Amino acid sequence: MKTRDLTKNNKLPDFEVTELNLSRSSTLVSDDEFFTDDLSQKPTNFYTSFLQNYRPNQALVNEKFEDVELKASWPEGGDRIESAAEHLQRLFTNGWIWEFFSWCMSALCISGIALVLGLYNNKSVPASWPLGITLNAYISVLSAVAKYALAVPVDEALGQLRWLYFARRPKRLIDFERFDDATRGPWGALALLVYTKAKTLASLGASITLLSLALDPFFQQLVTYPQRPSTMQRGQVPRSVLYSTNTGRFKDPMSIPVMAPDLELYTAAGQFMMQSAEFPKSTIQPFCAGSNCEWPVFETLGICSECKDISPLLQFGCLEEDGYWRNDFNYSQPAPTNRTFFSCGYFFNASSPSPMLMTGYATNSSTNNATAGQALISRVLNFRDPRTEQHYWDQSLNFKEIIDPIINLAVATVPDASAAYLNVTPVAHECVLYWCTKTISANYQEGKYSERVLSTFRNKTIRTNPLTYKLESNTINYDYLSNVTITPDGQSETFVVANETALQTIFTFDQLIPLYVTQTNRSATTLLRTHNDMNTTERARSLEYPENQWASNDIPQHMDDLATTITNAIRTYPGSSELVLGSGSMESYIHIRWRWLILPIILLSSTLVFLVATIIRSRRENIGVFKTSSLALLANGLDDASRRELRSQTLYGIFDNACHVKVALKLDEGRVGLKLA
Repeated sequence: MKTRDLTKNNKLPDFEVTELNLSRSSTLVSDDEFFTDDLSQKPTNFYTSFLQNYRPNQALVNEKFEDVELKASWPEGGDRIESAAEHLQRLFTNGWIWEFFSWCMSALCISGIALVLGLYNNKSVPASWPLGITLNAYISVLSAVAKYALAVPVDEALGQLRWLYFARRPKRLIDFERFDDATRGPWGALALLVYTKAKTLASLGASITLLSLALDPFFQQLVTYPQRPSTMQRGQVPRSVLYSTNTGRFKDPMSIPVMAPDLELYTAAGQFMMQSAEFPKSTIQPFCAGSNCEWPVFETLGICSECKDISPLLQFGCLEEDGYWRNDFNYSQPAPTNRTFFSCGYFFNASSPSPMLMTGYATNSSTNNATAGQALISRVLNFRDPRTEQHYWDQSLNFKEIIDPIINLAVATVPDASAAYLNVTPVAHECVLYWCTKTISANYQEGKYSERVLSTFRNKTIRTNPLTYKLESNTINYDYLSNVTITPDGQSETFVVANETALQTIFTFDQLIPLYVTQTNRSATTLLRTHNDMNTTERARSLEYPENQWASNDIPQHMDDLATTITNAIRTYPGSSELVLGSGSMESYIHIRWRWLILPIILLSSTLVFLVATIIRSRRENIGVFKTSSLALLANGLDDASRRELRSQTLYGIFDNACHVKVALKLDEGRVGLKLA
C-alpha cells in the first residue's frame, strides 16, 4: 500500500493519513494516474479543499476500488502552541498549586488579624474606626476567609487519600464513600475519624475539619473591652525631688544681714505649733477628674520625725532656776547671768547648778508654805540654743546617729495648770526632725484623698555636721557647707536639699522653739510664748492659746503630724514641685487575649503538615493526582465486574453491597481504575 503526504505544499492543516484500507483492488495505479491537481477554484472548506486539490480520477476509483476507508489522526502535541491560560490550568489541575495558594491565603488572613490586634492592643477604643469598619467586623471577615481557605487543602488532600487508601491492598468499597463524606463536612469527618481509630494520615485531616468548627468562637474571644482609668485628665499629686527656697537676706535694726525665714515653711510649721484651732494634717490638693483616682507608689523628699520617752530623766523639786519660761520675764541686752527664780516642778538636771524646769509653777520662796504663782504646763526645748549656740546633752540624748538633724527638741507637758499645781508627772519625749525620703501610696475615693507612708529612708553615711557657726562682734554667723543629698537604696534617683535652704529651714524652727505654754492661775487664759528672733536682741511674743496642742499624751503622733505638714509644704513649694500622674476617668480599652489564637495557629500548621504529607505519599504511590474530582471518578471508576457486584435497585442495596465488595486501585493497560479484588 502506498501513502501520500496530504500536507505537501502546505495546502492542508497538520494531519496525516495513517491508514488506507482497501477492501478490494486489482492493480495499484501511479500517483499521477490517480490524482489530478486543479487549483483553479478557491477552496471554501476542508472538504472542498481536499477535493479540489487532490481530485481523484473517478473512473479509476470506480474501477479499481470498491470501498476505501480513510483514517486520519491529529498528531499528539504536534506544532500546536499551548496558551498560557491552558498551561496554568493544567498546572493547577495536575498539581497542588491551588491548595498551597489557599493555605497561604488562610495564613495571611490569620496574620492580618494578629497584626491589627497587635496595633490596637491596650489602646483606647477609638471614637471612629477607619472606613467605618469596627475591629469585630474586621476579625469576622478575615476569620471567615481564613476558615474557608483552610478547608480547601484539607478537603483536596482527603480526596487524594481516598485513592491512595485503595492503592496498597484491596479495601471495601464503602470506605470510598466514607472518605467522600469526610470532604463534605464535620459529620463525615467524625465518622471517618472513628472508623480509622485515628491511626491513619486521613485522621489528621478529619481532626482538622472537626476542630475548624471552633474557629469562629475562638476568634470572637480574642477581643475584650474592659474598663480602665483614662490617660486623659489624669489625676495629679505633687512630690519634690529638689527643694530650693528663696534664701534672700535683710538687714535688722542693727544693720546686720539676717536670712529671712521662708514664708511657706514658717506658715506650715507655725500654724501647727502656735494655732489652737484644728487644722488639716495634709495640705495636698490632688487633681482627680472623677470621683476615684489612683496613683502608682511614688517617692518624695520630705521631713521625718522620731521620738523616745525621756520621762524617767525628770526629777521633782523646788529649786532656783533661770525663769526663762515665765510670761513676765523681762529680757534685756545683754542678759544678766545672776537672775534666779524659785520654782517647783519637774526638772532636767535637777542636781546640777543649772536645773531646767519643764513643768511646774513659780513660787515666792523655797519654803513649804510658799505661794504658787504662774504655771508652766508645756515646754518645748531646743537642744541647740539659737541665742548662744549652747548645746544641751551634746545636741541629743537618743539620736546621736542622726548627723545633720533639722532640730532636736525635748517636750514635756501636763494637761493644765491644775495638774501642774498638783505636781502631776508630765509626759516627756525627745524628738528629732530630719531630712528623708518617703515612699507614699495615694488614692482618691468618693471625693476623699488619702495617703499612706509605706517606708522612709535617710542618709546613714557618717560625716561631719555641715552646720557651722562663728561668733564675730556679738553676732553668730552660720553656714551650711554642703547640699543634703539622699539616694535611697537600690535606686538611681537622688533627692536634694540646697545647702542654704537647709540652713533656712533650721532658722525657721529657731524662731519657733524654744516654746512655752503658761497660765497665770487655774482660771486664767492659756498663753503661748515663743522666742522669735535670730539676732542677739531678745524679744518674746505671747499669744492667747485657749487650747494647748502640746497637752496631748501622744507626743510622737503630734510630731509626726508636724513632719507631714511640713513635707506637704515642701511638695507644693513653687519651683520645687513636680507632678505624679495617676489614673483619670474610666474608659474602655481594647485588650487582646492572645491565648485564643493558639487553636487557629495549630490548625494552620497542622494543615500544612497534612498537605505536604499527602503530596509525598502520592508521589511514592505514583498513581496520579485526582483529589476530589468527579471527572476522575467517572474516568477511573469501577470496572465492569465491580459494577455488577454493586448494582441494586435501591440506594440502601448499593450501600449494603459496597460493604461486601472489595476493590483495589490498579494500573491496567495504562489506565488507573478500581478493580474488583
